[in-house]
Formats: sequence, structure tokens, C-alpha cells
Amino acid sequence: MTDAPGVRATASALVALALGLASCGTEAAHGARVDNVLLFSVDTLRADQLGCYGRSPSRTPAIDSLAAEGLRFEHAYAQATMTNESFTSILTGLLPPQHGVRDQTSGFARGVVPLATLARDAGLATGSFVANMCQLQGSDQTVWHDGWDERFCGMRDRPEDYSDQYLWDEAVVTAGLEWIDGQRGPWLAWMHLMDPHAEHRPPPRHWDYAAHDLLGHAEQYAYFNQLEEARVMPEAEVVARIRDLYAAEVAGADDQFARVLEALRARDDWDRTALVFFADHGEELFESLVRYGHGMALTEGVLHVPLIVRAPGLAPGTFDLPVEALQVSPTVLDLLEIEPPYDLSGTSLLSEAPSLGFAMSYAGKVVTTVRGPSMRFWHRHTNTPYERGFAPWKTETRWFQEPEVLATYESPSDRTPTWIEAADEGSEQARRRLRRSMNQRHESMLVFGEGIRIRSDELRQQLERTGYVDPLELGTDD
Repeated sequence: MTDAPGVRATASALVALALGLASCGTEAAHGARVDNVLLFSVDTLRADQLGCYGRSPSRTPAIDSLAAEGLRFEHAYAQATMTNESFTSILTGLLPPQHGVRDQTSGFARGVVPLATLARDAGLATGSFVANMCQLQGSDQTVWHDGWDERFCGMRDRPEDYSDQYLWDEAVVTAGLEWIDGQRGPWLAWMHLMDPHAEHRPPPRHWDYAAHDLLGHAEQYAYFNQLEEARVMPEAEVVARIRDLYAAEVAGADDQFARVLEALRARDDWDRTALVFFADHGEELFESLVRYGHGMALTEGVLHVPLIVRAPGLAPGTFDLPVEALQVSPTVLDLLEIEPPYDLSGTSLLSEAPSLGFAMSYAGKVVTTVRGPSMRFWHRHTNTPYERGFAPWKTETRWFQEPEVLATYESPSDRTPTWIEAADEGSEQARRRLRRSMNQRHESMLVFGEGIRIRSDELRQQLERTGYVDPLELGTDD
């Protein structure tokens, strides 16, 4: 490839890509040797909270500096709204219906080979250092366990030893950097931070606790639930306070990333090290519906995530068309010149044309959404509106209640959809085109089967303590 992928793909290339699934194996664009790869992810991080994605004033100088020297994907989308399902897509290169993980307590289907296993089999040392979903580190058939030589948990969420989440993140970065410092050959590492996931208690350097004290762990979750259950948009000052808390935690995550960048840039092998920065999903912040959270909110705030690739020899730039977070795996395999054992669901982000022209995301088995450059399409797979007894307001949204929904946006970065109510010729053509893209992809993709159910009381308790909804809620086959 002669130009960075910031050059927009031509219409003919998009048409060709939309006719079938792209697969890994294209010639790497960077043209330089890569020995090591660091995957750095931040839980619940919205793209629009970063200066490099337009936030002003920026509170993320370290992440912004990576974007300045790397390839930034303006419109990257997560494939799921929950951590386990989303990371399984990211670290296998497969869509949720392919790998079989549709909730927080499943492992992937048999036959799936995650990125870490492929890297280890190719001779790389592998280490994961995470501050969330730690109980799955001990479970086979999960991306938290399989393929990692070293596994570290920064989470301290048990009632007897609970600590604020920013301390979990500090522990993750410290352990990850110590492990990297001890490597004498090629390596693949994954560091995953918990903040800005609720509960919200930012690092003291970013929040004045004396002037603005905060509710405790359980009280915060109860407060958020009350706001949602009221079904009335909170007062402006309440929303502003929540967004300030969120932004302060994002600033704390940037501090940890700055530690990583400083350490990596000081190493002799920095010129042979690639770094991929991304998030599993974002967060709804009361902008498009009366919701704070992510579990079933198929909105831009939840699905639009940051995605930045820095690699030796890769020219910096920006790519504007939709891409998917699952393309992280084929990109890393491309950088390391490792062939996958089967076709993945997306091409390397360093290929000539990394976009299908749309991105697909899921809420369990209930809803698929297709997001193009300007149109958004939601398709409900159940025969009747999806409802539940527990926290029913979470499914009182159009994509759970109507068979299909179409919306447009005033601009690609806008977070508030303009719902298309009447079916004129143009909107009906858009609906049919997006539905056809969804159906063609579903019909052509390799499916491994149902995921492996992981039954663990300890895991369920951990999920409840970190505020996750019942992980079985979206597992319907209706």
C-alpha cells in the first residue's frame, strides 16, 4: 500500500467489499519489522471523550499523542454492548453469532482459536493484565484465559478487600510493565483498564473530594437505577455532574496510558513494537434516551469506540469510513505475519480498503444494528416486542419494541438520531440496502456454534458487584 488508509475508499471498492466477507492475509502496509504488540484497552470508553476525537478541552494528552503518530479510525464500532461478548469478538476476529458468546458468562464455541493462542503458537511470549472480568481468567474457552502465558488480575472488588477502581488500573499497568521489562524475545501483551466504568470515584488528582463528595459503591448504582426508572430525563445539573465524573475517570485512564507510553518509548525495541488502543464499548450519558449505562443501549455513545494503531513504518493518518473493533485481531496477525486458521470476519485495518462500508453490532440474540456512514438500522430478531420483568425500562426502546427502525444523523459525529418515521422512496431503499447487507453477511459467515456455558457463583457475584445486569437476560431464542 502506498498511501495511509486515511485516503477514503472508492465507491467501487466499497461495493466489492459489501458483496462478501473480507478475510485476513493481505500484505502488511507498514513495511517494517514488528516483534512486539501491546493491546491497550479501556473499559466503557466513548470515542468522543478523547481530544483526538474532538473533545475540547482535551483531558487525554497521552492518547492524543498516540493518535498523532498513528492511524486513527474516526468511526470504529464495538460488536456488542457487554464486555465479555465484545472482547471475544475483538480477540478472535469473529462476530458474536460466529464465536457463540452472547452474554457475560459464556466461553467461545469449540473450534475458535483466539489471537493469544495464535501468537503463542508462533513463538511469542503472551501476557494479559486486566482489571475486569477476572473470574474468567481461570476458565478455558475464553479470551481471558486461552493463549496467555501470564495472567494478572488488578480487580479488587470483594467486600473484604475492595478498593477504588483507579487503583486496579494502576496495579494492571505496573504488573504489565514489569512483565514486558522481563521479556527477552518477541511478545504480545494486553493491558485492560476498568475506569471509566461505574462506580465513579475518579483519582483524587482529578476530583476534589473535599468540595464534591461522592456516593459509595451500592448507593451509586441505586441512584442511577432511580434516574432510569423515573423515565424522565434528569435535570441538566445532574447530567453535567455525571459527565464530569466520567471525564475525570477518563483523565485518570490517560495518566496510566502515559506511564505505558513513557516506558515503551524508552525501550531499545520501540522501533519494533506496535501498539493498538481501543475500547470494548462506550456508555450512554443521557443524550439519546433516559439511560445511563451500556448493557442494552445500541446508541452511538455505547457503540462508537476509539481505535488507534501505531506501528513501525506506518504513516499517521485518519480513516473516515466505518470499521469494526473485531478487526483488531486480523490487524495484529497482519503485523506479526501470522496466518489465521480460517477466514476472519474482517480484514486487517492496514489493508488497502479496511471498510465494508458498514459495521454490525448486537444486543445478545435479540437485535442486530447496521451502521453506515450516515444511516443507522436496527433489526429485532424476536417475533414479538422484547420485554422483561427486571428493570423493564431498559427494553423500552424502539429497537426492542419495533421489528425494524431506521435513523439518520445530521453529521457522522452527532449522538442524537433523527428517527425516520415515514417510509419515502429514499428511506425505504436505505432500509432494504442495510437489511440486505446484514442478511448477506449472516448467510455467508462461518459459524462455530453455541458458546460454552460457564457456571460460577463467584463470577455471578463479581458481575453483580460491578453493576452488570443479569447476564442471561438477552439469551433468548424466541
